[in-house]
Amino acid sequence: MEKFLVEYMPEWMGILQLIYIALLLFVAKMLKEKVPFLNKVIIPSSLLAGFLGWILSDQALGLFTVDVDFLEVVIYNAMGLGFIALALKTTKGALDRKPFTTGAIIASGYLFQAFIGALIVFVLFSDLFLGTGFILALGFSQGPSLAYNISHGWEMQGILSHGGGLGVAIAAIGFLWGGILGVVLNNIYARKNKMPILKVKHEVLKTNVEIESHSKVTFFDALTTQIVIILLVYGVVFLILWGIKGTLQPLGGLGETFAGLFYGLNFLIGIMIAFGFKKIQKKLIDKGRDVKFLTNNYILQSISSFLFNIMITASVLIISSASVSEYFGFIMIATSVGGILTYLYFRALVRWQYPDHHQEYTIGLYGNGTGTISTGIALVKMLDPNLEKPVVEDLVVGSGTALFFAIPLFGILVLPETGFKTGNPMFILYTFIAIIGYFIVLMTVLFFAKRRSNKKKKAL
Repeated sequence: MEKFLVEYMPEWMGILQLIYIALLLFVAKMLKEKVPFLNKVIIPSSLLAGFLGWILSDQALGLFTVDVDFLEVVIYNAMGLGFIALALKTTKGALDRKPFTTGAIIASGYLFQAFIGALIVFVLFSDLFLGTGFILALGFSQGPSLAYNISHGWEMQGILSHGGGLGVAIAAIGFLWGGILGVVLNNIYARKNKMPILKVKHEVLKTNVEIESHSKVTFFDALTTQIVIILLVYGVVFLILWGIKGTLQPLGGLGETFAGLFYGLNFLIGIMIAFGFKKIQKKLIDKGRDVKFLTNNYILQSISSFLFNIMITASVLIISSASVSEYFGFIMIATSVGGILTYLYFRALVRWQYPDHHQEYTIGLYGNGTGTISTGIALVKMLDPNLEKPVVEDLVVGSGTALFFAIPLFGILVLPETGFKTGNPMFILYTFIAIIGYFIVLMTVLFFAKRRSNKKKKAL
C-alpha cells in the first residue's frame, strides 16, 4: 500500500498518518469507557492510543507503516503550538505564596530527577553519555515531546544512538507510574483514613460552559481568531530561532550545540512571546480598546488539548524497538528508581512546606512529576471530587511558574554535551556541581518562603 501511495497518491501520505492517529484515539476512548480495568487507572487515552498503534504498526504486527519523519515534525510543532495556546489563556488574580512555592517545588523535582538519572548513568552505565540520565527528568516531568526533542537532537549529533526513541519510552513509562501507582496510593490513603474516594470514571461531564462572545465575532470566527493568533506567535518563534541559528553558526561546534538547545526549546520561547502578547492586550484593554475578544479561554484550552493528544499518540508511535532493546537495562532501573523516589521526594517537601492537605498536594505533584498536569489533577479529584481545596489551583498556576524556575536546568543540559564533544571528563564534575548548586538555591528560596509564611501566621 505504501508503494502505491508514494507513486499514485503522495498528497495523502501525511494526512493518512493523522487519520490513523484519529482512529486510534477513537478506539482508545471507547476502550477507556467500556473496559473495567482501564476505567480504574488514570492513563490518558492518547497514551493508550499510542500503545495500540505501536503494536499494530510496522514495529510489531506490521498492519500499517509509521512515517517517522512526518510524525517528528508533528510532535515538534504540536508541542510549541499547544503551549502557546495555554500561555495565551487569561488568568485572573495575582499569585500568592502557595503557587510560588508550588512552582519552586515542581522545578526542584526536575533537578532531583535529573540528579538521580545522572547518578544512575555515572555509577551503573558509565559507558553511556552522561546526559542520558537527564532524560529521566525530561520524560517524567516534561513529557514525551520535549524528551524526544532534546534526546533526538543528541541523536542527530551522534552523541546518543536511538536517543529520540529512548526519550519517548521513558516518558511513556512515567505516565504508567503516575496513573497506576497514583491510584493505588490514593486508595491506600482512603482506606487508612476511612474516607470515601471518587472512583475513576471516564464519562461525559455535564457542566455549564461560559463562552466569551463579542458582537462583532461569531463563534466560528472566534475559533479562527485563536488559531490565527497562535500561528502568528509561532511565526515570531520561527524568526527568533532563525536569527539565533544564523548568529551562532560562525561559532562552529559550540554554536551548533547552543542552537540545537534553543531549537528544542521552541515551546519556551513561544510561552514568553505569548505572555508578551497578553501584556500588550491587557494594556490596550486598560486604555479602553476593544481587543478582549482576541483570546477565548475555552477555545484555547480545547485547541491545546487537541494538540497535546495528537502529540502524545504520535510520540509513542515513533518509539523504535531498537531503542528499547539497546537501553532496556537503563530504562528499567531509571524509571523504577525514579518512580519511587519521586513520590518520596514530593511527600517530604509537601510535609515541610504545606500545613495541610498533605496527601492531595503529594499525589498532585507526583502525577504532574511523572505525567502531565492533567494526571495530577485527576489524582487530586479522587480525594477532592468537588475541588473544594486549593490544591488544583496551586498546581495549575505553580506549573506555569515552574517553567521560569526551570530555565537554568535547560542551561545545565549543555554541560554534559560540551564534555562529550571536548572529551574533557571534568564536565562530569561540573554537571553534578551545577545540579546540586541550583538545587541548593531552590531549597533556599523555599526556606525563606516558609519562614515568611510562618511570620504571617504569627502576626495573625
